[in-house]
Amino acid sequence: PTAPVIHQCSQTTMATNYVDTVEGKKYTDPPYYLRPDLDIPDKYLLIDTHCSGTCLTCDNEKNYVTKSLPTFFESCAAVSYADYPLYDPKLVTKVVHLIRNPFDNVVVRFLNARKHYERVHNERWEYPNDREGLRNWCYTLQSQTAVVGTMKLSDELRGIAREVPCYGLFYQYVVWHNNLYDTIHEYGLKHLELHYSDLNTSDNDTKQNTIKKLSSFLEQNMRRGSFPKLPKE
Repeated sequence: PTAPVIHQCSQTTMATNYVDTVEGKKYTDPPYYLRPDLDIPDKYLLIDTHCSGTCLTCDNEKNYVTKSLPTFFESCAAVSYADYPLYDPKLVTKVVHLIRNPFDNVVVRFLNARKHYERVHNERWEYPNDREGLRNWCYTLQSQTAVVGTMKLSDELRGIAREVPCYGLFYQYVVWHNNLYDTIHEYGLKHLELHYSDLNTSDNDTKQNTIKKLSSFLEQNMRRGSFPKLPKE
């Protein structure tokens, strides 16, 4: 949700590690400009990245849960299909850390998995778009077994965990955010923490405060009152 804010309020482009999200498919060298029609910021270019440790079906264990800080830091400058950074991660000096409610995060990952499956296979997904579908997906998720294998739980705790839908994803969530905090500290990166709910709210004061925080942190001029309407998820 950060991209519409940056694009509309500053009239400058963001960038991304994921070339398939570039508007108009007008590619540049990585990182890829999301809106090549807009100006490039004078000082700090904000890059969309998910780093590693979020994959649902990857064969490589590090993409399930990443425990090495250097590996995690390098992955923030890479994409899931590449084992090497697209650019030098040490060029990064600032981090905007966007935090989503962990329960909302699981729901969004379910919805994204549905979109991906139906786009690739051109058929309806086996899990219906409702509470029961989400729970069934959680219990059969491939990454659940792989992720939990790294947790080193006792038999008692493992039994308790199995009663929690998508417990592997919640574990991924905790490890990922811990990795980011540790990376910020280890590499001395400046850090702005934002919550998704602050970007996707009907409260205008919260929106304007978010613009002000981003503007100051990125050293960009953003126009008050120009906050875009974000899509509901």
